[in-house]
Amino acid sequence: MRKTCLLMILIGLAVSGRGSVPQMKGTLNGTLLDPTGAVISSTIVRLRWNDLGNEMSWDGVKREHKTPKKKEMAVYTDMVGHFSVELIPGAWDVFAYRDGFVPTCTVVYVEPGKTTAVELRYPRLVRTTLE
Repeated sequence: MRKTCLLMILIGLAVSGRGSVPQMKGTLNGTLLDPTGAVISSTIVRLRWNDLGNEMSWDGVKREHKTPKKKEMAVYTDMVGHFSVELIPGAWDVFAYRDGFVPTCTVVYVEPGKTTAVELRYPRLVRTTLE
């Protein structure tokens, strides 16, 4: 009787698959640069969950997406322009803006258990005039 119950539990766990297993996070490492390639320190980088609402993917491979609890967050670059954050796998919009520069944005796909690298570069300086 005991062996039968244990066997049924094991079969139930095997059949249930990944539904009860927590999803592994991925890591996003990035660097923020000015138009000349110099690092930008102490700047906010905003991350926003890019929820497409369907199973579309850039490479044609269907993936299960789990919506994160935090759909938006912000991190700061360190003294050498780097930032690192653990994220739920999926597509994320990565924004950076700072006075004097044209804002920059890119979409990054974070994979479970992997580290993804991104380089954000401000495209140019903002032209300002005082009158």
